[in-house]
Amino acid sequence: VSPSRISLADARFVRDDGPLHEEARFLITRALERDPDNALIKALAGHVHSYLLGNQMKAVELFEQSLRINPTRALAWDLYSVLHAYMGLPDAGLKAAQFGRHLGALSPYRYYFDTSCLIAASMAGQHELAVEYGESVLRERPEFNSVLRFLTSSYGHMGEKEKAKSARQRLLTVEPNFSVQSLRNAGYPGLDTPSGRYFIQGLKKAAIKANAS
Repeated sequence: VSPSRISLADARFVRDDGPLHEEARFLITRALERDPDNALIKALAGHVHSYLLGNQMKAVELFEQSLRINPTRALAWDLYSVLHAYMGLPDAGLKAAQFGRHLGALSPYRYYFDTSCLIAASMAGQHELAVEYGESVLRERPEFNSVLRFLTSSYGHMGEKEKAKSARQRLLTVEPNFSVQSLRNAGYPGLDTPSGRYFIQGLKKAAIKANAS
């Protein structure tokens, strides 16, 4: 399923931070002008548009161009998978993430691909699979906050109270002020999609507070 069918072109994942956004736009525009047929540059530019600038349709365009140039670029599949998940298409995102993971099987950064699989699987409600990916990452990166967030949510949905408590405590050690509102304040992507709301429900089931105060 192509996320280009989703009418979210005006959505912004983060508030406009003025100089930061302008510098990001300048740098990715310059990189694309200097090497317009570079699959990696297009993928990274797509990620900037999706995660920082909130222009999902431009991100889709760049990711699809990247994969036409090099359909075996693991990072392009990986970053594209997360965009799917944040646009409310976590099942399609999981397929893309798993393919990226397959392509990057020998990468020293395998944990990065596993993280994307975790995010998509958790948002898709495939919690046993999410836990498998997430716990694997934590063995290598025990303080990875993104992983702890989604593991906490998945354990919350699974009703695994002790594991949810452990994941929550580990998360709050890394992010003492973490709350649902802190995610919203940071402009975390996809929270207002059905899968994003599902993610938040899992956090609440795991006793993550709505507000840090």
